[in-house]
Order: sequence, then C-alpha cells, then structure tokens
Amino acid sequence: MQRYPKIKSIQDIGNKLIRRIERQVDDEIQDLLKETAARIEKQKLKLIAENEEEVKLMADSLNEAMAKEEQMMNEQLDTRKNEIMRIKKKNLEDRLKLAKGEMSEE
Repeated sequence: MQRYPKIKSIQDIGNKLIRRIERQVDDEIQDLLKETAARIEKQKLKLIAENEEEVKLMADSLNEAMAKEEQMMNEQLDTRKNEIMRIKKKNLEDRLKLAKGEMSEE
C-alpha cells in the first residue's frame, strides 16, 4: 500500500485485507476470552467441590468428636448417678438399722 499510494484499487484491497485481519484478530481474542472464562468457571467449580468435600470431612470429624464427647458425658453421668444411688441406699440402710435399733430398745 505504501509503495503505490496513488493506485486506488491497491489501497482498497489493502484496506479490506487490514479490516479482515482486524476482524480475525478480534474473533480470536473473543474466542480466547471465552476459553479463559470457561477455564476460570471450571476451576471455580473444582475449588467449590474441593471445599465442599473439606467441609464435609470437617463436619463428619466434628460430629464424631461430639458423639464421643456425648458418650463420655453419659458415662460420667451414669457413674455419678450410680454413686449417688449407692450413697442413698447406704443412708437408707443406716437409717433402717438405726430405726430397728431404737425399736428394739423400746
């Protein structure tokens, strides 16, 4: 084009070629942007899936720890309850012996 600035047909063809190249470059840029967006979305979904799996593992671990803690507390409560019942039984037996002793004295 620069060699023949006065020949209109060469200038027209050159301008058409430049516009076509620009459109092709724009199309390629749009395709690359779409591919990039698709890859980003795919990575986001992958990260979300990994995070959900981690959250699930953490929740399972927490539930397991809570179940163990609950079991330990229940065992402690049962032990304490049995101890209290044993003390009450002994107190009742002592009172019964005391009452029998007073009755036999009368």
